[in-house]
Amino acid sequence: VSQSRYRRWRLYEPLPQTPEEAVLWKQFVQEWDTWKGLTNRIRTTIGELSRNTSESEQKALFARIIKETNEALPPFYAAEATLLKIVDLNVSLAEESVKQGNVDAERAQSQMLAALVLATVLLVMAGIAIMRSIIVSLTQLQDTIVRVERSGDLTLRVAASTQDEIGRTANAFNQMMAKIATLVSDTRHTAYRDWE
Repeated sequence: VSQSRYRRWRLYEPLPQTPEEAVLWKQFVQEWDTWKGLTNRIRTTIGELSRNTSESEQKALFARIIKETNEALPPFYAAEATLLKIVDLNVSLAEESVKQGNVDAERAQSQMLAALVLATVLLVMAGIAIMRSIIVSLTQLQDTIVRVERSGDLTLRVAASTQDEIGRTANAFNQMMAKIATLVSDTRHTAYRDWE
């Protein structure tokens, strides 16, 4: 048990410690060593008692065991109290770390939410810009078609400023209007020549 405890202590000692914890640990080790030395004296006395057959010496050894036990109790209680202070300090540090972790997690969540809202706003704005460009292009095409239909002016054209589907449709409309204008012009010339 003692070797097992010693190995665990050797694992604990190199761990990061606050200055307060380091002081408490040194105090604990000193108190524990004091208690351990006193318990070794008790073991020695018990060993002497087991080998002794004289009744008077056994009574003296029993009295010595009781005295040594009473001497060993205060260092044990002191070591126990110091160890409990270390435990309480570690619990307190752990609780503070958990609180800080929660604060950091909430901050990260808030930042992610803000980034999400910003990304959503940017996507909506991009969507609106794309829709506006489509609507503007379609409106220009529609207005030109309506003006041609009302005025009969076959020279009207749509300003095709994009290379997307709407831009290609506007170019196709312009080419169609050019062909219709040529066809009407040719038809007029033929009719005029035939009429003369």
